[in-house]
Amino acid sequence: MKPEEEIISVPAPPPIDLEIFKAVQNRLKVNNPKMTPPRVVSGPNLLTGICHCGNCGGAMTLSTGKNGRYRYYACSIRARQGDTGCKGRAIPMDKLDRVVVTHIK
Repeated sequence: MKPEEEIISVPAPPPIDLEIFKAVQNRLKVNNPKMTPPRVVSGPNLLTGICHCGNCGGAMTLSTGKNGRYRYYACSIRARQGDTGCKGRAIPMDKLDRVVVTHIK
C-alpha cells in the first residue's frame, strides 16, 4: 500500500443515475433463478406464483381433471393435506384468468 499522501483522488460523475442502478439491481435479484424458481418467472399459467388461496394463504397450483381436459387453480395446502389442511376450493383456470385480465384492462 502506498502512503496516504501519495494517493490522488479524482472526482468523476457516476456512469448512470443511482435510481436506475438500484432498479436494475432489483430486477436482477427478482429474476435470479436462485432466488425465484424458474416456473414462477416463466411458468405457462397466467397467475403462476402470484395467486394465493383466500382461505389459508397457500399457493394456488395447477390441478387437472379428466386427463388434463379441465384445468383449475387449486390450493396446494388442500392438495397435500386434504380438508384438514384447508377448506379452500378449486377455481377453473380460464374463468379466473378472464376475471383478472378483465379487471386489469
